[in-house]
Amino acid sequence: ESKDYENDISVETESSDVPLDTSVKAEDLTIKYKGFLKAYDIDLYSGIKDEYITQVKDGIIVRIPLPDEYDKKKLEVYHIKEDGTKGEKYKAIVEDIDGKKYAVFTTDHFSIYAIEEEFENPNTYDGIGTSILIGIISLIGIIVSIIYLKKRNKIRV
Repeated sequence: ESKDYENDISVETESSDVPLDTSVKAEDLTIKYKGFLKAYDIDLYSGIKDEYITQVKDGIIVRIPLPDEYDKKKLEVYHIKEDGTKGEKYKAIVEDIDGKKYAVFTTDHFSIYAIEEEFENPNTYDGIGTSILIGIISLIGIIVSIIYLKKRNKIRV
């Protein structure tokens, strides 16, 4: 287990891919990636190997702190691609440790990750299909009535 105390991010694994001296370093990128609850560039560095560890085949558990005002139970974590768009989606859980909430997910590589609250769709368009169908049928009825009345008036003249 390793922790970035500045950002309160921790990682945990039993994988042999990660030497015991490995440390985690995270850079807060929330300002750059607006629209997300939080965004971090997370790196693992091994002094023994003198290299960054980018892949962990057995997976690694990541814990990212959530803001105090966060009150939902569901959230999603996205890998952010090099072009700044959403990549792979990771299902995350909210874990409470000593009164502080964390987003917890498992990954096998390190990069930029962003947390997004999972909102329920309010279904603002409920029944709109029926309304459109009724509108189209009404419009057809009006057009047919106009054509009928015009033809009827021509015959009487």
